[in-house]
Amino acid sequence: MSNSGDEENKEISYNKATERLEEIIGALEKGEVDIDELATNVKEAARLLELCKSKIERAEMEVKEIAQHLESEIESDADGQAVKNEEIPPEEAEDVPF
Repeated sequence: MSNSGDEENKEISYNKATERLEEIIGALEKGEVDIDELATNVKEAARLLELCKSKIERAEMEVKEIAQHLESEIESDADGQAVKNEEIPPEEAEDVPF
């Protein structure tokens, strides 16, 4: 494949990449790949695997960042609530029904 194929692989979605991988694997398993095309198909599959791996790693990093951000917001809110509770004068705190 040419460099334009590499550029196309970078732009395709994860689902399209996995669909193409399944096509390649299916053809290989059925013996439908001519020996002259074998190396080309294996190279394409390797590029697609790397693309999928990188998309998964990127998604994992983004999810972790979002989760950490949410956790820090929850902790900040909890810390703020704790400070608010400490600011309640003891005589008012006795009126709390629990």
